[in-house]
Amino acid sequence: PPRKKLKKKKKKSNNAALPSKGWGVGPHIGFLLSQRPNLRLSSHSLFSLGQELALRVAVAPKSKEGGACDVGSMLLLAGNLEEVKRGRKGGFYDRNIASFDDLTPNRMVRVKISGVRTKYISLAFRPKSQNPATEKTVYGRLHVSHINFEKFLAIPTRLDEEKKDTGQNILSAARARIGKYIKLYIIRRASDASFEMSHTPPAELAEADEILENLKVGSEVTTFVDRVTQDNLFLNVIPGIQARATVLDTYIKEESGKESKSLEDSLNFDALVNKYPPGLRIKARVAKVDKVKKRIDVTFLPNSILSFDKSSRSFLKTNSIVAAKIQRVFAGEAATLSLPGGIIGRVSPADVSDGWTLDPLGSLQDGKLRLARVIKCTLQANARPARYRAEVSLRESQVGSEVKAEGDADQIEEGAIVRGYVRSVNKGVFVCLRGSRIGRVRISELSDSYIQPEDIPKKFVPGCLVTAKVLSCVDNKVELTLKQSKLTSTGSTIGQQEGWKAFSELSPGDIVTGVVNSIKDFGAFVRLDGGLLTGLCHKSKLSEEYTKEVSDVVSKGERVRCKVLNVDEGKKRLGLTMRNVEKFVGDSDMDEEEDDDEDEMSSDMDIEPQEEESHI
Repeated sequence: PPRKKLKKKKKKSNNAALPSKGWGVGPHIGFLLSQRPNLRLSSHSLFSLGQELALRVAVAPKSKEGGACDVGSMLLLAGNLEEVKRGRKGGFYDRNIASFDDLTPNRMVRVKISGVRTKYISLAFRPKSQNPATEKTVYGRLHVSHINFEKFLAIPTRLDEEKKDTGQNILSAARARIGKYIKLYIIRRASDASFEMSHTPPAELAEADEILENLKVGSEVTTFVDRVTQDNLFLNVIPGIQARATVLDTYIKEESGKESKSLEDSLNFDALVNKYPPGLRIKARVAKVDKVKKRIDVTFLPNSILSFDKSSRSFLKTNSIVAAKIQRVFAGEAATLSLPGGIIGRVSPADVSDGWTLDPLGSLQDGKLRLARVIKCTLQANARPARYRAEVSLRESQVGSEVKAEGDADQIEEGAIVRGYVRSVNKGVFVCLRGSRIGRVRISELSDSYIQPEDIPKKFVPGCLVTAKVLSCVDNKVELTLKQSKLTSTGSTIGQQEGWKAFSELSPGDIVTGVVNSIKDFGAFVRLDGGLLTGLCHKSKLSEEYTKEVSDVVSKGERVRCKVLNVDEGKKRLGLTMRNVEKFVGDSDMDEEEDDDEDEMSSDMDIEPQEEESHI
C-alpha cells in the first residue's frame, strides 16, 4: 500500500505496520497464521495460489540503518489485531455474511445462545443484509459433544459474574449464559432454516461410523447424561451414537469407615435423577459395541472390579463387592441375579444369609437389589455366545467389608461337621455348602438304616436343611455322610439332620425345632425342620409370662425350639408350646418337685443332650 495511507492508519490504530522509510529490496515473505489462534481451518481449504488477500501486519521486518526494511519475513493476520489484544481467543468470525446463502460449511459466525435442550444448545443468528426488511433469523444447534469447555466457560454468566462453573454439567452452564454470544463453525445445514455448529472445525470432526469402527472394548469415552430410567442411564457420545449404562454399573461401594447410604437409597429413581442430571459429563469405559444399532454399553466401574479378557468379554474380579438384582428364584435350588457388565450371577441357598433358616431363598424377591460378593467368575465356553457366569454370596458377613472375614465360612476339611441344603437327588444326594461348593452323599451314606430307593426323593426334598460330616475333600470334590453313628462319634454337637416328615413320627412331649413361618393375633405357626409339617404355638403357650403381642416374643423367620402338646393326624393339626422348654431340654434327671405330667413326658424322651445342643 502507499506510504501515506500507512501513516494515517498508524495514528488511528495500534496495529503493527511497515517502517515509514522505504521497503528495501524484496522479496518480502509473510507468514499467515492459518491454525491457532486466528483460523482453525487448514490453509489448503481456504487459499489457492495467486489469490489476492487483504492482511494486517502483526510483526514487521527489522529495519536497517537509513530506514530501509531488511529482506526477511513478517507475521500476518487475517483479522483485526485489536481482537487478539483484548483476549478474544475464539478466532475471527466472518463479518461479511449478508444473506442466508452465505452460510456455508467451514465458516465461523457469531451466534447468540437462545435456549438449552437435553442434547443441544439452541442458537440464533441474524445476517446483516443491505435491506433490513429482508433480514430473517437463522437458527442453529450445538451438540454437547462439540463444545470446547474451556472456551465456553470463559463466557461470563448472565446470572452471577462470580459463579464458579465446574464444567461437568454443560447444560447447567449454558442456562446461565442464555443471551450471550459465542463464535462457532458451521458444520452442515440441518434444515431450511437451521444449521449444526461446533467449536471444532468440521475437518477435525469424525463421523459416527468411523468412531464405532475404531472404538475398542475397555477404552475410555466421554459421555453426557441424556435421561435416567428405573434400570438404565442413557448417555450421548456424539451425534448419532448413544450409550447405555445399567444402574448396577454405576454403583461403587464406599470405603469402610465412611457413612454410606443403603443400596436401595443409592439406586432408587429419585437418587439417580439427582446424581445424574441431564448434561452431566462423565468418563466411562466401553463394555460392548453395537455397530448396527450405533449404540455402546458402558460401565462406571474401575478395572479392579470389572475387567475384560482378550476376547472383549467382561468378567468380575474375585471378592469384589457389586450391586446385584434378583432375577429369578428357583425354590429349593438357587436364585439367579443380574450383575454389572451384563453378567448373570447365581447364589445357592447356603450363601443367602449367615443363619440357617428353613427356606432362605424365600426371603429373596424378584427385582430387589442386594449387595453381593463375587466368589468366582468362570467362562462358559459351551454357551452361545461364550460368556462369564459368576457365583456370588449375599451373606451379611461377606458383603459388610472389603476384607474377607476369616473363619466365617464352614471349614471344608476331612472330619469337619458342616450344614447345607439339599440341591438334587441323582444316584445320591447333592448338598449346597457355603462358598458355592457342592457336596455329594452316596446312597450308602444317607442313613444307618436302609432306605427304599423310591423314598429317597421324598425324604430329601430340594431345600431341605441337613447336617453332615466331611469324609473327603479332594480338588473341590466333597464327599459327605449323613449317618448318625458317624456324626455322633466325633463328639460334635449336631442336630436332627433329616427333620420330621410325617405326623406319625411325633408324639406329645417330643422336642422339635423349626422356623416361625407366620405370625397371627392368636399365635405363631412354626414350620418344623424337614419342611413338611407346620404346628401352631398358641399365644398363651409362647412364654411363662403374660404375652400381649405375639411379635413381642417371636418374629417371622426366627428359629425356635418347641415341645409337642398334641398331634391330630386325622385333621393334620399339631399343637406346640414354648413354655418350660429350656428346663425340659437341659435336665436329663428331673427334679423330684416337678409335676407328674412333666415326669411322664421326660421318661418317654430319647434325645441325647449332644443332639439338643445343635438346636440352640
